[in-house]
Parts: sequence; C-alpha cells; structure tokens
Amino acid sequence: MGSTNNIRRRLQEHRLANHAGTRYSKHIKLLLVQEYDSVSQARKIEARIKKFKSRKILDKIIADGIITTDLGL
Repeated sequence: MGSTNNIRRRLQEHRLANHAGTRYSKHIKLLLVQEYDSVSQARKIEARIKKFKSRKILDKIIADGIITTDLGL
C-alpha cells in the first residue's frame, strides 16, 4: 500500500527492491489503484486503512475494487 503520482515508476521501484517493505518479495501484484484529488487526501486514507489491522477489510477493498465509505473512510 502506498501513494504516488507515478504508478509505473512506483511499481518498478518495488520490483527492483528499492523499498524496505518489498525487499524480500519478488512477485509484486497490483490489486487496486484509486485516484484522489490530492496527495494529502490519499495519504490520510492510506493511514486510516493501515490502522484497521484486519485482513478482512483489505480483502473487501480488493474485492469491491474501491475504497468505500462503509469502511468508515
């Protein structure tokens, strides 16, 4: 999970293991892209999702293909 203004560059960085979170994961798969009006808005939503600590919520987001308001976001 992360924020960027250039998705292709971000994926390439992950594939080259330039990020600590993906250093040991060679097979990265993009599951969802969602655009926001500002980077600050995207980062606020990202931070709230990370606080949930529940795989069920992440699975729902991926299955729905969107981060919806019924998650309290």
